Amino acid sequence: MINKLLIKNYRSIKKIEINNISNSLGLIGENSSGKSSILSAVLAFLGEYNVKDSDFRFDKDGNREEEIVIGIGLDFDDLEIKRILYDLELNENKPLWYANALENSKGQRTRNKESKSYINDLRQNIKKEWGFGRNSTSAYFKVIYYREDGSVRNSIHLTTYDFKENEEIKLKEKEIIQIKRIIQPRYAYLHDERNFNEEGLGKTDSTTNKLFNLLLPSMNVKRDLENKTVEETPISELSIPQINQYLLKKIQTEAQKVTAELNRNFKETYNDNVEIEWQFSNRLFENINIKTNFKFSNINSNIDFQSVGSGTRSMYKIVLLQTLLEMQKDKAEPVLFLLEEPELYLYPKLEKQMSRFICDIARDNQVFVTTHSHMSIVSFKKGSLFKIYRENETKNALPVTRIHRIDSSLEAMKLLGYDITYLLGKDYLIFVEGKEDQKAYEYLINKIFGAECSSKFMIMTSVSKLQMAVNCSVLKYINTNSKSVYIADSDGGESQDIKNKIVSEIIEHDKELNVDDMNNKIILTNYCMLECYTFEKDLLKNNMTDEEFAIRKIQFINDNKEEINNCLDGRKKKRLDEFEISSLSDNEKFEYVRKYGFTKKLIKKFRGIIGGSGFKKIDQLNKEELEMHCSSLIQDLKNVFNSI
Repeated sequence: MINKLLIKNYRSIKKIEINNISNSLGLIGENSSGKSSILSAVLAFLGEYNVKDSDFRFDKDGNREEEIVIGIGLDFDDLEIKRILYDLELNENKPLWYANALENSKGQRTRNKESKSYINDLRQNIKKEWGFGRNSTSAYFKVIYYREDGSVRNSIHLTTYDFKENEEIKLKEKEIIQIKRIIQPRYAYLHDERNFNEEGLGKTDSTTNKLFNLLLPSMNVKRDLENKTVEETPISELSIPQINQYLLKKIQTEAQKVTAELNRNFKETYNDNVEIEWQFSNRLFENINIKTNFKFSNINSNIDFQSVGSGTRSMYKIVLLQTLLEMQKDKAEPVLFLLEEPELYLYPKLEKQMSRFICDIARDNQVFVTTHSHMSIVSFKKGSLFKIYRENETKNALPVTRIHRIDSSLEAMKLLGYDITYLLGKDYLIFVEGKEDQKAYEYLINKIFGAECSSKFMIMTSVSKLQMAVNCSVLKYINTNSKSVYIADSDGGESQDIKNKIVSEIIEHDKELNVDDMNNKIILTNYCMLECYTFEKDLLKNNMTDEEFAIRKIQFINDNKEEINNCLDGRKKKRLDEFEISSLSDNEKFEYVRKYGFTKKLIKKFRGIIGGSGFKKIDQLNKEELEMHCSSLIQDLKNVFNSI
């Protein structure tokens, strides 16, 4: 993946440099600040965009700069070595550096090429052949664009970390181009979709084509041809990349006749010292076009993409991305996603869904996002967000794009602005962990604190500690009178330890938040989970004697002793067979498990043993039942409400 970026003299950019890029990079700023120019420069490096004369920046005198420089640092680890090892074109015609590296990696005996020791040896030998230092973990490429004979040309170099020329590297430019092609990440550029014509017409730069092409290479992947060449293998046994390679070689072979005749004619009629060479792309399968239509159940004919509403098109975009993530194989190579204003045309609910997808993507892939929405970057880690803006260096100079690392979610909120209208009239904001909890707590608060007070509560679902940190920063920024509370399942841990862990995770993402203040806002369930509060005999939906209920509770423990002990081990609690616990009464033993030893899976098993319709849920209890069985939780809520 990309870990470093340098851009010079490109459009409004004089010079910007971003170091230590992680799995996510968020670019936020006003319109025409230069966000899209950064993505465009990355696309130019990847070969997706051809730099034009108009891309050269104007200098202070109003003249175009002589050179554009785009520098990219790429990870050079096991993944990149495997790409080199299995690249068909490279292995058909091995350059000297590669042949030497392979020879020096053989060792005393033949090793599995997938083995970690072999991959490590090959990496070290390749770095040695390239002139890299032994401890280098990245490959730094610099592409220089310049104007010559009325067109834009470029040269490419392998450089040092600061993108200066590396005298140790003796590779030819043709070899560097080949290396870049092999190790640069697979990528998908999803532009802002202001014009949906690409989808309806099936153009190659449509979102559908981009994402489908990412899946193609991983379909039916068979790298081992059982010592056969591609030509010797039945076409039905070849993977899509191998078929692609076969077609490319076939075209190259047939083209030799054409180029031979072309060169003969060219030399005879024009210049005997010039020879023409054609280079063919090895991505023929990327020319597949997919035209997207919609078919509705109540309409016989297809509806073209442009004719459906923007909501349907926006939903399609999200579902397409979701499908890609689900179908990516576990060992699939990571992908670089370049997303330009992904929130465009999405109403708030879908915008939130998109933000979750971006978060999911960034776990195993890399995401560069330009956006005007806080939702798109709500889960980005500190240090991965940048403000892009333009300013005049001197009074009469043209504005130049600048970049500034954003240190807190609060700063991002200030930059983007935040609509607080939905908070007005609310006394409390209560963060919970899921939809079921949201429903239960809304009911409990309404019953205990009354409808008048309840109407002033707002319950929000927070899927991560990071989102809570962002939300707390937002509340601080807007200076709302609403008081915030965070309720979480204890999961069998000690309250203060869990609180400290939650607070440390939150503070890590926003140093401006106060530790003591955050501690006072956190409520933890007394039992493992909220459901455990209702595991009482008088809350059963079917009739059962006290004796039968006691028997089934101990049956549950005996039948699931190993799983309960595993749960207790994970939570660093005493096991059921330890004397201190085994000597407890049956009821005390169940209460111990209820507090420390339940998981979602065990709750389901317990309900199965109880049988019948099970227990009432929180939102099915009357006020008296709530006060009796949820007294500790209610008291914690009262304490927090009074203290904040």
